[in-house]
Amino acid sequence: MKTTTQRRQQIIATGVVLIALLWWAVMEWNPLLINPIEDAQTRFVLQISLQLLTLCAIPVALTMMHFSFIKKRISDTDDVAKVAVYARWSIVRLLVLGVPLLLNSVAYYLCGAEVGFFYLAVICLLSLFFVFPTEKRRQREIQPTSQK
Repeated sequence: MKTTTQRRQQIIATGVVLIALLWWAVMEWNPLLINPIEDAQTRFVLQISLQLLTLCAIPVALTMMHFSFIKKRISDTDDVAKVAVYARWSIVRLLVLGVPLLLNSVAYYLCGAEVGFFYLAVICLLSLFFVFPTEKRRQREIQPTSQK
């Protein structure tokens, strides 16, 4: 049975993907809405910044629930509060992947369809499926390591 927190997390994850897909659809059908950045230095700085952001965000999001301070916050509370703390950190984890996905989607068209940004957005999108909130994942990540 899905809880309201799990539904909220799934809505956030699905919402980020839908916003990115909507942005891609609008920009593909109407490419003249924005003028691409023509300055090579600005494009280079933007590309390097988003590459670093994406490449740092993915491992952080995939291993976030294994950080000691997050595990401690989850395990130090009672069962009801444990789900609330887990839900909060799960939303943060979704946003850690969702924000670079949206930024790379916007930068793809700001830089004149530079394919590097598209690839980074696809990588974020694929990584989002590895942290998509499910009941089984919640139970596995809330359960203390001594009970596993």
